[in-house]
This record gives sequence, structure tokens and C-alpha cells, in this order.
Amino acid sequence: MERTLRFLKGAFGADRLLGLALLALAVFFYKTDPYPVEFLRLKTFDYYQKIKPRDIPPPQAKPVTIIDLDEVSLAEVGQWPWPRNIIAKLVENLMEMGAVLVAFDMVFAEPDRMNPSEVADSIYGLDEETKQKLRALPGNDKAFADVIKNSRVVLGQSAFWEDRKIKAAPPVRKSIALRATKKGLDPKDFLNNLPDMIRNIPVIEEGGAGHGLFSLIPEVDGIIRRVPSMFIYNGDIYPALSVEMLRVAFQQRTSVAFADELGITYIGIAPKSKFPPKGL
Repeated sequence: MERTLRFLKGAFGADRLLGLALLALAVFFYKTDPYPVEFLRLKTFDYYQKIKPRDIPPPQAKPVTIIDLDEVSLAEVGQWPWPRNIIAKLVENLMEMGAVLVAFDMVFAEPDRMNPSEVADSIYGLDEETKQKLRALPGNDKAFADVIKNSRVVLGQSAFWEDRKIKAAPPVRKSIALRATKKGLDPKDFLNNLPDMIRNIPVIEEGGAGHGLFSLIPEVDGIIRRVPSMFIYNGDIYPALSVEMLRVAFQQRTSVAFADELGITYIGIAPKSKFPPKGL
């Protein structure tokens, strides 16, 4: 008995009890991640970035070109939104100029207001015969969809952070898969779940070579430091716009994301081509 007491006294001395208490406190903060700890971690990350920022890579031989719809564009073409037949012509011109693909960081969520059928119902004074002729025309959405089908176009999708009554349909085609490097691990646990999402109208959505989300998730202080590479909605995986652009550019049917116990490690777009999710 005396030996047991001496052992317990030595095993649970003041220094060891202090160490166990600190360990328990560290585990508590790790599991709960309270706001002060998260805020301090983020600001420490910002400080490190200022001390040694990342190197800006040199421009590639064929860089990504951003087409900005600025004031000059609006003055030349007209007010926004432009009719979809004009956007269709924009895509055609880009393909003729040698673009590998065209991606839209916008959503065509509603029918074009300049569709002949819409015009027939909005212009005052048209006779019924003229209205019927207008309604019989294919429309700008159909013209845009036809160009998309014959081009390499990645359409944008957007997260919606409120739960709507009307749910978005399942993905037109599944272009990304998850693989766990360890048995019993569910990679979906590391991804952001969306309450809802906004998609393109069906006639446009169905013709896209790819579909990707361009939504961002700010940190607790309102600053965006990371760009998600994929999301979960209704149990289905939806890739980010950047991931889909790479997949379509490499002419692959599917991208594969691999995960271990720490999260998504890399995304395989093409054979011997792996990209870290933070780089996308």
C-alpha cells in the first residue's frame, strides 16, 4: 500500500498535473476552436504573409485572359444585361481567336428578357398575329445554348446561403470524384455544405462542357484567404470553376480529389498532373 501511494505521488506530482492540465486545455481549444483563438490564428497568418509573401509566378506562354465588361464595353454594346445572342457571338469570336475554353463567372439564372416571346408580351400595341410570329422564333437563349454546345464553355454556378423552397436539380453530369487514402475515412467531412445554389436555366446548363462554382467563403473577420476547390450540395459534389476549367482544358471526363485524415491533399486532373487544392 505504501509503495502504491509513493507511486501515485510520483506519477501525479505538481509538475505532471500542470502538464496534463495544459494538455487538456490545448485539446479543448483544438476541438472547440473558440472565436478568440481562431481570430488570433488568422491574424498571425496575415502577419507571416507580410513578413514573407508568396512569390508571384512569371506569366506563362498562354496566360489566362480576363474579359472585363467595363464602361467602355457598355458604351459600345449597350446597357447590361446584354441579349444572349450578343454573348453567343462573343463566345464564337473567342473560339475563332484560338481560346482553349471560355468560362463564365456569372450565372444565367433567368430567361433573356429580349427573347422574342418576352418581347411579344411586353410591347404595347402589338396585334395577336405579330405576337404569335414572335413567339414562334427560337429566341436568344436557344442561340446561346447552340453556341455553347459547339464550343468549350464552362458555366458558372453560385452558392446561395439561405434555404429556398425550390431546390436546385442534381448536377447535369458528375465531373469530380472523391477518394480516401485510408479505409473508413469520408472525404466529404472536409468540404463545405451548401444550403442551396443558383444554376443556369436548363436550356443553357445542359450544353456546357463543364460547370463550376465561383463562390467564396470569408473567414470570421470577413477577409477571404482561401478559395474552396469543391462543395457539397444535397450529397452531390460540385467542383469550383477553376477545377472545371482545368478538367475541360485537359479534356478529361472526371477529376479525382484525394483526402487523408488532415483533409483534401491534392486533385488529380490528368495523368501525372496533380494540383494542391490551395493552388486552385
